[in-house]
Amino acid sequence: MLLFLLITGITCGQNKITGQLLDTSLPLPLPNVSACLLSAKDSFIVTDTRTNKNGFFELKNIKDGDYLLLFTYPGYVDLFQPAQCKSDSTSIINLGIVSLMTKGHLLADVIIKSKSASAIVIRGDTTEYTADSFKVDKNANVETLLKQLPGIQIDPYGHIKGQGKDVHKVLVDGEEFFGSDPLLVTRNLRADMVDKVQLFDQKTDRAIFTGIDDGIKNKTINITLKQNKKNGAFGKIEASAGTNNIYGSRAMVNAFKGAQKAAAYLTVANNGVTDLSSSDQGTFGSIAGGSGQFQGEGLPTSISTGGHYNNSWQHHSTTFNGDYKYNQLQIKNQSSTTDQNFLPEDAYIITRSDLQSHNSKSLHLINMSSDIN
Repeated sequence: MLLFLLITGITCGQNKITGQLLDTSLPLPLPNVSACLLSAKDSFIVTDTRTNKNGFFELKNIKDGDYLLLFTYPGYVDLFQPAQCKSDSTSIINLGIVSLMTKGHLLADVIIKSKSASAIVIRGDTTEYTADSFKVDKNANVETLLKQLPGIQIDPYGHIKGQGKDVHKVLVDGEEFFGSDPLLVTRNLRADMVDKVQLFDQKTDRAIFTGIDDGIKNKTINITLKQNKKNGAFGKIEASAGTNNIYGSRAMVNAFKGAQKAAAYLTVANNGVTDLSSSDQGTFGSIAGGSGQFQGEGLPTSISTGGHYNNSWQHHSTTFNGDYKYNQLQIKNQSSTTDQNFLPEDAYIITRSDLQSHNSKSLHLINMSSDIN
């Protein structure tokens, strides 16, 4: 009885799958095609073989169950085909002719349509990026978005380079936003508000006013906002604290209504965050240290606040743009130096010097401009 059951278990449910692989577009048989039988449950390889010179294959000794047949061949699209083996069905499963398609024929029939504009468009000296084409995290700021754009680089201090040249001005809808301080735009406006980012060479104000090209051009970035973001108010608050009484906080509120823009911000921190532009940093950089230059010792305590208003009237023939900024920077510095000078006969002199300094500087900036055409 035991011997009978063993023989029955070996002979029952042993199936065979056959077929022929062809390229029906030629038509020609495909030799040496890889035919793998995979378990439908876990995709493990049960058995495999290759087609002969006439494209025929044969898979033997297959137990009952559900399977997937995988056919692969260089230059052709992989083909999956389900197969089911049952003991009550025929022991030979003939798939007949199995057609493979070349990757070239597959791509020839693919038409890609996009409802959105191209990610990057170049018009003359202006490179325009579509913001939604570049993936950033939710609630990311404009600085994070700019880092994703080809041709634009930003260092850890927020300095921007466009096509290898320094960018000193970031506009919002073609207008200055808090003067020439790019950090207030890049680190406070949200990336999901941006529709387009334009990088171009801008003439100087004098050349624009007189119409005479003086040959000086500055790399400029213009941030155009989405239409549904130009009406309403939004803001952000960030706060952080750490050991050794290190803290940082930042808040900004913005309001948009048609052509009107209004904004206010406040930054209070002693963790090195100042939200100062490169020109302002140059002004503040000469207030600390014994040599009169701040060399990065310690962490400055900074207070920065300001307001912005922009509007236009009479179909944009009259515009007004105004900014006020106040910055205060305090730096406490403590250092000590020990010098040891060796003299003849094993004599030496030790000199120790200690330096403590507390420097403070504040700056008020008011910028106003009005254009009447």
